[in-house]
Amino acid sequence: MGRQFIAKDAVTKAREALKGTKAKVDVKVTKTAAVRRLEPEIRRLRSKGYSFQDIAEILKQAEIEISPDSLKSALQRAKKLKPKQAVAKGLAAKTASGVSSAVVPAATKEGPGSNGRFVPVADRRA
Repeated sequence: MGRQFIAKDAVTKAREALKGTKAKVDVKVTKTAAVRRLEPEIRRLRSKGYSFQDIAEILKQAEIEISPDSLKSALQRAKKLKPKQAVAKGLAAKTASGVSSAVVPAATKEGPGSNGRFVPVADRRA
């Protein structure tokens, strides 16, 4: 079988079609991730007296089916993750003196009963 040729016009049209194509956005997230992304709005509604049942019904209308109990649980998990993520990323809050409020172990304690655990040491700055 011989080579197959394609007209240059067809290649040009294909190039334009490929350039004009938008990114395919068909990414799915977990219910917890969806709640995490919607957390500010959900908390705002909760502060205005909306129940988890009310919010779950609103989310259902937006094609996010989640039970009130799952919504509450996911919101609690989202709240718990924030401080851990901040410390892990080095984003611990600064105190008024400019010193980080995160407790970072300075050294290990050697000796009987230490089991190699980290022991926090007080900041010696004046």
